[in-house]
Amino acid sequence: MNKIPVLYLSSEAYSKILAVSMLSLLDNKEDNTFYEIYVLVEKKYSEQSLKPFRFMEEKYDGFSLHWIEMEDAFSDTKVNVAGVGKETMYRLMAPKMLAGIDRCIYLDSDTLILSDLEEMFEHDIQDNYFSGVYPERFLSNMLSDYKNAYGRQAIKILEKQIGLCTLDQYVGAGVMIMNLKEMRDHGMIEKFLQAVKPNSLPKDQDILNACCYGHIDKMPVKYCVDLHELDDLAWYEENNKEQLADIQKAFKNPVVIHYSDRYKPWKMCGLRYEKYWWSYLSQLGLLMDFWDDFIDSLGGCNSPMATVDPASISAKTYSDAYREFSKGISYRIGRFITFIPRKIYYFFKRKW
Repeated sequence: MNKIPVLYLSSEAYSKILAVSMLSLLDNKEDNTFYEIYVLVEKKYSEQSLKPFRFMEEKYDGFSLHWIEMEDAFSDTKVNVAGVGKETMYRLMAPKMLAGIDRCIYLDSDTLILSDLEEMFEHDIQDNYFSGVYPERFLSNMLSDYKNAYGRQAIKILEKQIGLCTLDQYVGAGVMIMNLKEMRDHGMIEKFLQAVKPNSLPKDQDILNACCYGHIDKMPVKYCVDLHELDDLAWYEENNKEQLADIQKAFKNPVVIHYSDRYKPWKMCGLRYEKYWWSYLSQLGLLMDFWDDFIDSLGGCNSPMATVDPASISAKTYSDAYREFSKGISYRIGRFITFIPRKIYYFFKRKW
């Protein structure tokens, strides 16, 4: 049996998102794979938040689940505008918290796993510290924006903010293969922690890339289909057709989907593979926890990666978006589950 350590981290507020990712991980596991799942949390979740995970423990074999409490670690880290807080910094402590493990796969909670991870785990990163997907379009656009804003000072400003004067190896940290043994053997935890600034916003991805520069592997895009990075395929058509071919292959046979940045299936409709995300949410009995907020935030589905401010769209645009959305599986599931509550609601509404 192939034992594969998998690392997550999450606040309790994000526990339902984590549960969807973990369910997809287990549901697409091969019989000869055993996942040793570790979750770094501030403190133990409430029993209510643990219910989806109890469900998985009853339904699936071939995995173990370990909760590691981080308590006050990184307690002075601020929350950024996207709601990302100290929990993301726990990645820096992974080599210590998983002390007996040589390597692991790290997954952000906003991921969807659509294949067994054995092939990904066996990807040879040699003696590099970690492997991630290189977000070429994002980095190119960011560098261009900095140059337009700051001119000749752009590189110095980037170096001050990120810790690097070049981004040729910079990879995303949302999905990684981590060489924990190499990190421990070369004292990387101490270097990571020395780079943490008190009372700062989360900068763990920058810290990992800056401290590990020269020892970073770029993994195939199919192991992390990042929908934020890949929302503009025209850029790759113009700038890197070879990578575009790899991306198109990855879309047909993805291993991990990363709903990074604003591309969240519970906030936008029309995203790739969203029907799987909503299906797993429904299996966990959590659909109605997201449904009302999702409908409220629904903008438009005129393009696969578009979202529209509901306050700025016309009635026709909204009706077109709603009609397009109503074709999807998430809509049909919601209508089925809410059939009786809706009948009761409209009955009493008419009475009053």
